Amino acid sequence: MHGADLAVLTAYFATMIGVGFAYSRHMKSLELYFAGGKQLSWWLGGISFLMAYVSALSIVVYAGLG
Repeated sequence: MHGADLAVLTAYFATMIGVGFAYSRHMKSLELYFAGGKQLSWWLGGISFLMAYVSALSIVVYAGLG
């Protein structure tokens, strides 16, 4: 790895840690983190679950079939 690669990786990880610390002040419970404080409509939550399920299937199952 060259110096520029390490600089980009370091900047990326520092940014991710900074974002995590910034938003950690707003998360007071697991319900806020996982359910969004129950402010998400049922159909949008269902679509989100479905897309996560389909994504997991396509990565695991279809890679195994190949």
